[in-house]
Amino acid sequence: MPGSFSSKKPFAPHWWRLLPAQFPAPFGGKLLRRLGVGLGLGFALALAGCDGVPPFHNTDLSGAPFAREFPAPLVDHRGQPRRLADFQGQVVILFFGYTTCPDVCPTSLSRFAQVLADLGMAGEAVQVLFVSVDPQRDTAARLADYVPWFHPRFLALRPEPEALPALLQEFRVVAVRQEVGGGLGYLIDHTAGAYVYDRQGKLRLLLADQAPLADIEADLRRLLEAGGEKVALGKVEMGAPGPAEKGGGSAPGQEGAVSR
Repeated sequence: MPGSFSSKKPFAPHWWRLLPAQFPAPFGGKLLRRLGVGLGLGFALALAGCDGVPPFHNTDLSGAPFAREFPAPLVDHRGQPRRLADFQGQVVILFFGYTTCPDVCPTSLSRFAQVLADLGMAGEAVQVLFVSVDPQRDTAARLADYVPWFHPRFLALRPEPEALPALLQEFRVVAVRQEVGGGLGYLIDHTAGAYVYDRQGKLRLLLADQAPLADIEADLRRLLEAGGEKVALGKVEMGAPGPAEKGGGSAPGQEGAVSR
């Protein structure tokens, strides 16, 4: 059951396997945001609570076979190569976007900053990672000016342009360049929403881009309170070792939600 703690059976029916590794661009937009997120939430709600443990408020991805690790290290805005495994011990919010995104990215980063503020001292154990889908324009200097402006502990990560396709495929993210002319030149229709990883580095949650802050905070507190102890991953054995709208985004793992 999503959000439940069990040590024997694998989580089923693995609803994410119904999703292709990459939706073609024409299937992006608000309709598939509703369908994709609805599909995930439908399964989550249908499977939750059977063994008496309350589900997460957000979509439970525990045990998902994607978005486990970067195919190649990403360089942060300070010039340091990073892997997801580097952040074990913290709860991680992973978000894909770009610095010239007109609405979804700044809104999401502002929301995550508010979440950390609301968590107080507990928020110090939460790391927000912003992964650029526009490495051609998002230089380290540009990312360093942009991402920490929302919160000084936010970290920006940049893939090499040639490594971007493999990264997007692993994380079930869509990023489609759209020429718009004028000063911007182009915008990127990209997946909105964010992934959450627990302290063991395991993928646990999908946060929809409009998820209530109170629900996000409650789920993060639940993961934070698990501390460094063994954490049940949905129906995965306890203690397993750790490893749109225009210009915005869709929910990761459910590439139908696209924004600019």
